[in-house]
Amino acid sequence: MVRRSVGKLILAIVGAIALIPLGALFALGYIGEVDPPTRLLGWLAVLAAPFGIWRVAWMLRQTAPVLEIGPDGFHDRRLSAVPIPWHRIDGIAVVDKPSRHLELVLSDATAHEYVRSGVDSTLSRAVRGINRGAVSVNAVGLDHSLDDVWEAVRRWQVPHR
Repeated sequence: MVRRSVGKLILAIVGAIALIPLGALFALGYIGEVDPPTRLLGWLAVLAAPFGIWRVAWMLRQTAPVLEIGPDGFHDRRLSAVPIPWHRIDGIAVVDKPSRHLELVLSDATAHEYVRSGVDSTLSRAVRGINRGAVSVNAVGLDHSLDDVWEAVRRWQVPHR
């Protein structure tokens, strides 16, 4: 079972809190160029940081595991309400670009059946169109590394394919 990392999430909240005054300094022209793009980015930081704080605080309240990998399949609760059975996953690999993540290759029917709507899964659905049918799964903010997740996938996927 892979859960959210409390330490990493608290660090993200601290960073988002620091972004508010820093963004304000840019927006008001005290730091950086006093041009419209810099000021706009400063205001965007001021406006976006509270949403980030709220989102991470919500994540901290979630106690269920984020990922479960086992005989029933691959279950990323950010994407699916139930495990995706191994026989429904057409391929899975670690991809290093643009950032290191897992890609689950799913047929259109499987993606429609298992990948639910929501912030995380909507982003994955959008990326799926770009990634030739692959859904991206990252380990950012989790208490296990991507290598740990990949090892669990390799341990369970092979006997079930």
